[in-house]
Amino acid sequence: MRKIIITLVMLLTAFPADAQTVTREQYRERVLGYSQQLAISREHVTSAEAAIKAAQVGFKPKVDAAADFNYMVKRINLELGTYGIPMKHETWGLNATAAQNVYAGGAVRKQVEAARIGAEQAGYGVMQTEDNVIYAAELSYWSMATAIAYRDAAYRYLSIIEDTYEIVNNRFEDGLISRNDLLMVQTRLQEARLRVSDAETGYTQALIAMNTLMGMPVDKPVAIADSINTALPPLPEILSLEEALEARPDYMIAKSNVRLGEQQLKLTRSRYLPSLAVGFTGQYATKSINIDGKGVGNGIAFAQLRVPIFNWNERKHKSAIDKSAIRISEEELSAAADEIARQMNDAYTRMTASYNDIETARGSVEVAQQSLSLNTFSYNEGLLTILDVLSAQLSWLSAYNNLIATNYNCRQAIADYMLATGRL
Repeated sequence: MRKIIITLVMLLTAFPADAQTVTREQYRERVLGYSQQLAISREHVTSAEAAIKAAQVGFKPKVDAAADFNYMVKRINLELGTYGIPMKHETWGLNATAAQNVYAGGAVRKQVEAARIGAEQAGYGVMQTEDNVIYAAELSYWSMATAIAYRDAAYRYLSIIEDTYEIVNNRFEDGLISRNDLLMVQTRLQEARLRVSDAETGYTQALIAMNTLMGMPVDKPVAIADSINTALPPLPEILSLEEALEARPDYMIAKSNVRLGEQQLKLTRSRYLPSLAVGFTGQYATKSINIDGKGVGNGIAFAQLRVPIFNWNERKHKSAIDKSAIRISEEELSAAADEIARQMNDAYTRMTASYNDIETARGSVEVAQQSLSLNTFSYNEGLLTILDVLSAQLSWLSAYNNLIATNYNCRQAIADYMLATGRL
């Protein structure tokens, strides 16, 4: 009867009545939909696209308008020989200027190209954030599955100990065994209850983490569709380093940083090339000597040519700064490739080892289960002591928990390898 009760408790706590079952793919989508980090990354893309349009404005003519008004507190006269002509207190003017860059050393074109590289990097930033969010969701999902499995194991262990306690207590009351045997089982019973309490705490913490990632109330019950002990997917195929590098957004960002540095160098050099701008200024204003207060219209067409001649090697020094930045970006790109190669090999090594460990862990559970059954039968026949039974029970729990941990480690190693190869 006690086994039935404990089984019902396990089922009710694992799948509460109001719990919503989510699959791994559904959980990923919910986390992606809620992620603030992903929303921020997408805003960076919007900002980068606006930066391209802002840079392209440099190709277009600019029109500016201005107005001015002056008032002389003391009125003065324009002296003309023996008499003077009074001047107006106020002078004013309206003017509008239209100007067009004809040539600026290619600066505008290079600014546009730099802005496009920035937008490209923002796109890679979204991809990188998506990978990180999916990775966090993957670990959270399997952490929840692990917490459920640990809790189930704790309840099963408690059920086993309680059954043993019933048998030992009945034998003690019949005077067949000493009180020492009963005390040993009582001690294990209290330990089993503590394990259940710890497992419930671990489950609650996993639930809080899972709900937080997808923006749900932290105490909302969630049932997941997968068990940590379900069959593993086939071992992922091996990718070459070159394939992984092209799929990794962080590497592509590092690669574009080199291009961005080269573009910055070109932009710096363009500022020391000749530039030419043409335009027209229209004006409607009072005369410089304002006697009648009337406005006069006029217009000026202009061409502005600027030729840098001597700047104390400023161009050379600033170019050296940009060249140094390019070399730094190239070293960072090389370091990124090395780090990705390390991540790939490390994750693949752990993943293949975990797949092998799974079989060993499953075999240990089977042996521990058989040992427990055999020891329990032998104790009932009076062939073994209670200490042998308790030891077998603890070995079973250890083997089962080790299987759970090995399964989780394997799931994490798979996620690490998929992240390292850019395939999450």
